[in-house]
Amino acid sequence: MSNALVPFAGPLYERDHIAWMQEQAALLRAGRLAAVDAPRLAEELDAMVHAERRALGLLLKTAIEHLLKWRFQPERRSEAWRRAVFQARDGIEDILDASPVLRSDLEALVERNYRRAVRDAALETGLPETAFPAAWPFAVEDILFGTF
Repeated sequence: MSNALVPFAGPLYERDHIAWMQEQAALLRAGRLAAVDAPRLAEELDAMVHAERRALGLLLKTAIEHLLKWRFQPERRSEAWRRAVFQARDGIEDILDASPVLRSDLEALVERNYRRAVRDAALETGLPETAFPAAWPFAVEDILFGTF
């Protein structure tokens, strides 16, 4: 018996997601709108928006976590913490430059990810979660542009 992979017999979007997206893009460029898988393409676009929001939220969480550690455990401050904040800020800036509409989601994303940042900061510092404020005590701009 051969070890060769047997191609999956199914729709292209199930067999090769990237090939399906490339095909959809080619159909759109060619103006063949009737051939476009509009419902699945709409789902894909929604998923991409969700992924960008999730990525932005994770970067905000990283920045918040390291800012919390910087503020609440000054004796352990490190360049690694500072670098983590700057790297997260760079990623946030890249996402917001590419998708300015996501600026309107910043407050909600900070609120959603703050508890997670507190949990992780507490785990790394050994401080109890109650040592940190119950909610992010600063403006979103402090996460994005604040000084140390």
